[in-house]
Amino acid sequence: MQVRYVQDAQERAADLKKKLGRDAGFNLGVCKRFEELETASGAPLDVLLIDASRADRIALEDDIRTARKYTDAPIVFVTGGENGQIRARALKAGAEAVLPRESITSSLIREVVERAATRRRAGKTKRRSVAKTKAGSSGSGACVDAPNTALKASLAYVEQGLARLDLNGGTPLPLSSDPPAADLLTIIGYARKLIGREPGSSLECDGAALLSALQDDLIDAAAEAGVALLIEAPAPARFFVVGAPDNARLGLEAIVIGLLRACDKGSRLRIELRTEGEETRLRARADAPLVGNLCAFFAPEGEESAFDYSTSSLRCGAALLGLRPEQIDLSEEGRGVIQIYL
Repeated sequence: MQVRYVQDAQERAADLKKKLGRDAGFNLGVCKRFEELETASGAPLDVLLIDASRADRIALEDDIRTARKYTDAPIVFVTGGENGQIRARALKAGAEAVLPRESITSSLIREVVERAATRRRAGKTKRRSVAKTKAGSSGSGACVDAPNTALKASLAYVEQGLARLDLNGGTPLPLSSDPPAADLLTIIGYARKLIGREPGSSLECDGAALLSALQDDLIDAAAEAGVALLIEAPAPARFFVVGAPDNARLGLEAIVIGLLRACDKGSRLRIELRTEGEETRLRARADAPLVGNLCAFFAPEGEESAFDYSTSSLRCGAALLGLRPEQIDLSEEGRGVIQIYL
């Protein structure tokens, strides 16, 4: 993967090269100025990282306009700890993501690139559908549901993430932006196999850092779903998960995406991840009830239900996080509140 990092601070550039250099598939080059992108040799860029704290930076919007003179690769801004205002401005200006410097990993960069490709494909699908609608519409009001077609493709993050995780030579999960009904059990089974690889291993994860790294994509997905999403995850918010950190990250993402998919357009969803005493709790509150019962998270034995995006994501999340029914509190579900004890 061809990556360039625009950064004028040698120490920070070296730190990132050291962090991403462990991945043999990464070819990371550092440029002090955008003009150096023009003379950089090699294959076309897969992603461009821009440090938001460079001494010569004037405005995020100017950075993006300048970068677009040399590459159409997805742009990711790299920030320090606080990046709320930067995130909002950067995404509005056309950046693909805004990532805290300490949270960047090669797998996260790969995911950003994959999602950028998904969004571009979704945009093309939407434009084609709109074109067909205009060409084929008549007095009867015939139309194609283009926004929903694009929405399904853009929100297929969970399935894509699962497809990229290594199953040690096992059968890979077919990558599809609109899985057929029969794929529901396949997806859930795949998630269970992933955490079953190392049943004896357990490690501590920083949930606040994981959600911070995911926040750009979750807010972007919420905007496409027409849902106002607020995420609060003050550190520390640690919990234990079976397997690898990727399982925890994908698990949290799957839960939030599943809840977004369960929301009505125009509604609000508030996600809080907090540690109280020795317990870490994820609390979701929406304008209306989100799920009917625990079957949204755990499939009854022998069930062969029709494919449902919300249920698929919630069950993937429950499987990846290794959740048990007693860890999920639906006592306030009538008020749109779900609590998950991690």
